[in-house]
Amino acid sequence: MKKRHLKSRESPSELNCVEKKPKLSCEGTERGSEMTRSGGEPVDRRASTRENVKVPVNINPPNVQALIQDISLDGIKVKIEITPMPFQISDEVWLSVSRDYFKLQAQGKILWTSRMGDAVGIKFTQLDEKSRRSLEEFLSLFVDVPTSNR
Repeated sequence: MKKRHLKSRESPSELNCVEKKPKLSCEGTERGSEMTRSGGEPVDRRASTRENVKVPVNINPPNVQALIQDISLDGIKVKIEITPMPFQISDEVWLSVSRDYFKLQAQGKILWTSRMGDAVGIKFTQLDEKSRRSLEEFLSLFVDVPTSNR
């Protein structure tokens, strides 16, 4: 892993990360930071593959109906269409998805909010076995799984 450096005398809210080949930069915000490659392409720091989806989700508290924009085994990105943004970084939330093709009950933690105030990143902190299996089955619809030639 390449080292990232902070400019001297910067506060965490003025985060500026730099990495060479390819160059990375972090633009700090009050509620989090977004890491991008030079040219504006976002950097994915997730441990597992994420899939772009559009799946309704209920988030409690405060009982918000939202739309999952992408999902992985570790968490989700959710589009929020109410203002003001009802979440802050580190908020604990309960997530519920109940579709014919996918069911999920999970607890999560808000890791980031978008600069525009219309999206949040939520990391799963508790996921029961039934929800984990449902999530794995749902994700398998998007991912090509290599088969062995036995």
